[in-house]
Amino acid sequence: MFEPLADGLVDQLAGAVTGAGLALGVGGLARSGEGLLPAEMLVAEHVRLGSTGAILSRTFHRNRLTVQDLEAEMDFASEVAKLQDAYRAFGQSSPDELRAIHHEVALRVAGIVRDKSAGGRAS
Repeated sequence: MFEPLADGLVDQLAGAVTGAGLALGVGGLARSGEGLLPAEMLVAEHVRLGSTGAILSRTFHRNRLTVQDLEAEMDFASEVAKLQDAYRAFGQSSPDELRAIHHEVALRVAGIVRDKSAGGRAS
């Protein structure tokens, strides 16, 4: 599911969307420090692409079915604030720094795909 991000397809789509003056939001985010790709790396990709919105992934909410269950399991506002803080911090990064993170994302995605293709579980 991360391959379109790693191979540049999302870059092309993001350019078309933002070039048309539309707001862009891509992908889902896990909690800070979690996910097949760390959420912070994906937040950096949002900044690089000009994305200003995201959905919260199943990993983020642990498949809780009710708001009450979600609130009992975590401090929702605090977890969202961590992602917002990361977004602001990466917003101060240079284009070169964001490209370097994208390169690391691409390498990690290749590893995930390789592991999945071999029948293993990505860690």
